[in-house]
Amino acid sequence: MARGRVVLPASLLAGLLLTSCSFSTAGEAGPTNGSGGAGGSTTSVDSDSAPRVSRPLSTEKFQQDPCGVLSPAQLRALNISKPGEPSSAAHGPSCVWRDSDGTSKMSLFGTFIVKGDGLPGLYARRGAFKVFEPLEIDGRPAVIANHSDDFRSKGKCDISVGLTDQLVYEVQLAFNTGVEKPADFNNPCGRAQTVAAEMIKTMKAGG
Repeated sequence: MARGRVVLPASLLAGLLLTSCSFSTAGEAGPTNGSGGAGGSTTSVDSDSAPRVSRPLSTEKFQQDPCGVLSPAQLRALNISKPGEPSSAAHGPSCVWRDSDGTSKMSLFGTFIVKGDGLPGLYARRGAFKVFEPLEIDGRPAVIANHSDDFRSKGKCDISVGLTDQLVYEVQLAFNTGVEKPADFNNPCGRAQTVAAEMIKTMKAGG
């Protein structure tokens, strides 16, 4: 049975999207609002130019099925008890895993930023970010970036991973902030990098 797309409530989007949308679409003037631990490491890059994506990935299949980036086995390994739901996002195909009240104590939002300008656009606007920390995930260039604030102490992380020189995949994580918050609440990017690495493995394998 085909899964219907979900339009998320404004309250959930406000908490999960972490003032997202680091990317400008063609014709837009200036930046829009917008992204460490297991699965990644910091890397030195030129302050004015983005690192090239030396091994571009073909992701058309997953853009058609954005929740397919995490297999059932991966969901179990990541302790995510809720299935993903395709959702509406302005910048491209996306999926949300709403498990903040489940076993993982987190919600995830994964988006193929097809209406954006890739890592080069992020690097061109890096001076406008409150947080901008390059890293690598599974050998691919990535960046933790956010315009308005550093939300990591609040259990939130936004990571953008280069799939090609023009295409970025954005992983956004928000931990449960109540009495059920996880033990790694103060290191959300560690968990986000682990999740992103699993997603990239699935894309590389083609599903």
